Amino acid sequence: MKILIIEDEFIVAAYLRKFLVKHGHEVIGITDDYKSSVEALELEPDLCLVDIRLSRGDSGIDVAKVILEKEIPFAFVSANNEKDTLTQARMTNPISFIPKPVREKEILDLIESIQN
Repeated sequence: MKILIIEDEFIVAAYLRKFLVKHGHEVIGITDDYKSSVEALELEPDLCLVDIRLSRGDSGIDVAKVILEKEIPFAFVSANNEKDTLTQARMTNPISFIPKPVREKEILDLIESIQN
């Protein structure tokens, strides 16, 4: 599966990349802001993992709206638990919301649900 990681924390992005590659998936890019994330959608990922807070004050929710328009499955991976932010995030219809710290089983279950 081709996966795009949209995450501004280098350590988290590197961990996700290593984990996904180990399990046979192709990480087609790691982006950390709105502009680079939207540009990377041209690579046609099968799944996007999106953090809510990105670099430069950008919002993963805004990126998710573009992902939704392109009909690409996506999940939020975030430690953000602010009620208003979570409400806005849910309005973009993610297939899942995975809290940080990430548990590998949740990511694998998410990928399996998309593949089936």
